Amino acid sequence: MRPRRGKRQRADGRPEAGDRPEIPVATPGPAVELRDVRRQYGRGAGTVHALAGIDLALPRGTFTAVMGPSGSGRSTFLQCAAGLDRPTAGSVCLGGTEITGMSGNELTALGEITDASGYATEQNRDAKLGVRMNNTMAAVLGGFAAVAAVNTLVMTVLDRRRELGTLRLVGSTRRQVMAMLRWEALLVSVVGLVLGSAIAAATLIPMMGGVTGDMPYVPPMVYGSFAAAVGGLTLLAVTLPARAALRRWS
Repeated sequence: MRPRRGKRQRADGRPEAGDRPEIPVATPGPAVELRDVRRQYGRGAGTVHALAGIDLALPRGTFTAVMGPSGSGRSTFLQCAAGLDRPTAGSVCLGGTEITGMSGNELTALGEITDASGYATEQNRDAKLGVRMNNTMAAVLGGFAAVAAVNTLVMTVLDRRRELGTLRLVGSTRRQVMAMLRWEALLVSVVGLVLGSAIAAATLIPMMGGVTGDMPYVPPMVYGSFAAAVGGLTLLAVTLPARAALRRWS
């Protein structure tokens, strides 16, 4: 039987100088380095290139701010740099260690997030800010489109003043003329909703399928409110100028 060897100790029980553990020396180089990092989502015509060839080195002991508009790839860049997401191409090094091909267990061994709650809070705040910006942009574009549509309807009704006057001269009552215009307004709003929904579906379905793999979803209450707003706005844009045009024939 071979005797078991232990570490040599001094009289006070502490290890001798030659047996003390060595202090690891920091590896020289940048803290984070990205080389030609690319990240894309989806395939084919719906491919989204979130990162396109990022080359960046962040020195140790420095602070770096990543800024840009919503959709510019900030979150994707940070996730790839931290090892939370795997790039499509390129390499990522943390502290001189390449993490591109590491598994989940190997990445876990590198360290952990010391402020998980703060990280989650920042992620939620960034997501909420992106949603608000997208909603604001959609509201602004929808407002401009509504103003243009209302202006077109008002000018169209005013250009029909002679037609409306002729209907009154041949015996049509004011109520009959207004009813005819209301049905026309409802028909215009229905056609507009159908065409607008078809165009939106043809645009959003391929994009959402390529990015997330899911179908776009609009809550029924939201779509119903939008349809009611379109119908009401169309009726107002037709009936108000029609009433003004029929005053001289009353």
